[in-house]
Order: sequence, then C-alpha cells, then structure tokens
Amino acid sequence: MKIKAAIALFAFIFIVKIECMAQKDSLYRKAPNAFFLNPLGLMDLINPSVQIGYERWLNKQFALQVEAGPIIKHSALGYLFEAMDRGAYWYTNKGFKAKAELKYTHTKRKMVLGYPVYSVELFYTDNHSYVNDLFHVVDTTFIYDPPRDTGYYYYEDFFYLHKQRVGINLKLSGKSFMFHQWYIEPGFGIGVAYRKITHSDRENPNDEFLDTVLSSHNMDGVRFLPNFTFSLKIGYVFW
Repeated sequence: MKIKAAIALFAFIFIVKIECMAQKDSLYRKAPNAFFLNPLGLMDLINPSVQIGYERWLNKQFALQVEAGPIIKHSALGYLFEAMDRGAYWYTNKGFKAKAELKYTHTKRKMVLGYPVYSVELFYTDNHSYVNDLFHVVDTTFIYDPPRDTGYYYYEDFFYLHKQRVGINLKLSGKSFMFHQWYIEPGFGIGVAYRKITHSDRENPNDEFLDTVLSSHNMDGVRFLPNFTFSLKIGYVFW
C-alpha cells in the first residue's frame, strides 16, 4: 500500500509539473497568434494614427509582428483644440503608418512589467497634411497678396505638406498577461529615421521659417534624424 501511495503521489506531482510547464509554454505553443491595438498612436501630435497589428510566434522565443493603420485628421489633443475653438487647429492629416518587428522574448525571466521583450522594428510613414506656420520675409521683391506693410517682416501661411519617413528602432518592452488570453505590452525604443518633406501651395517658397526649432517637423528637404518611439499594445492571443 505504501508503494502504491508513493507511486500515486509521484504520478500526481509529475502531472502537476507537466501542467505548469504547459502553462509556461502557452506563450508560444497554446496561443501562437495574437491581435493587438496600439492606442498611443492617437496621442501623436505630428502623425496621429489608429494602429492594429498581428503577432505570430516562430518558435519558443522569437516572434514576428506587423502593424498598420490610417493616419487620422487630428491627434486626440488636436480634436480637443478644435472642440474648444472651431478652426483654431489647422493641421489635417491623411495617410498611413506601417511597422514590422522581429521580437525576442525572455520566457524564463519575468520582471515587474512582465516578460522582457527585445526587438528590432522597421517603420514607414506617409502623411499628407494641411498645415500652418510662420515665415520670415526674405524675398523683398515678391508681390504678396494681400500686400505686406512696410516693416511687416513675418506672416502666417497655410500650405500642403507631404511627409515620408522610413527608419529602424531598437526596442525594449514588457509583456504581462491578464485574464488568461489578454495581455498588455508597454515599450519604448530609439533609432534613426530618414525623412523627406515637400511643400506645395506656399505663398512664397523662398521665405524661411521664422523659428527653425519649433517648426522643424514642417521643414522641407531630406535629412536623417534620431527617432524615439513609445508603444502600449493591448492584445488577445489565440490558437
């Protein structure tokens, strides 16, 4: 009887151990697919967007992820300004964002924010905007409509802007599960972006921006820039 009890106890412990291992394997075996939302895109003041994505585990630790979404007319803050004063917020956007990410998850280690996730992210942004900015009068021979008064050295102009950005980020995230199949994944990253901006319908394209720092996101031309990114993915895993 003692031998049978010992065998039964051993079998019970073995089954529990296997079950615990299966639960740990759920990250990549029981639920290798996931859909997610990235709501922080709504807070982007320059390129606001609605981002949805799909993630697929390739093996126990590596996953491939893609996300995309349309750029919306205003950011969340922009809609607040528009609600307070109709017509006061002139930025109107139209375009899309797309991202692809190769992720490595440290499934045997868990931090405060969940399982640590290290990833490489490629991104692309295409945005057509109607914007306003302040310009310094450089070309004194140009005939403005309406004419500028003597000593009137700057003015506000409304024009169209086409912005394209492509780049790469290195990211660190943390994945925490809630309610079995739901998870939250906050993250941040740093990288480099190649940006190209063209203007159209400017009153005088020869005039310069009044403040090159505050207006840097509207300046035309091609340049490489540092890029910082923040994300908060809310996902649902499934088989």
